[in-house]
Amino acid sequence: MYSFRKSKKGFTLIELMVVVAIIGVLALLGLRLYTGQQEKAKNAIVKANAGTIHTLIQAELADTATFSNDNAIALDAGLHNP
Repeated sequence: MYSFRKSKKGFTLIELMVVVAIIGVLALLGLRLYTGQQEKAKNAIVKANAGTIHTLIQAELADTATFSNDNAIALDAGLHNP
């Protein structure tokens, strides 16, 4: 007998919507983790810069026994505020 049912190929709308929703959730999680890592990196840079500035100021005080422009010392060392 001849079947009137056609062979349909492709995805249904529901399947496509589920895939888009899954991709959206994964993208959201990835973005959240990425921004958290950026903040941790910025904090690590600030802590490292603070330690370097402290060391440079201590060295300057040991050399001159007076305070000089801390900003100039930091710039000479190549440090910047992120």
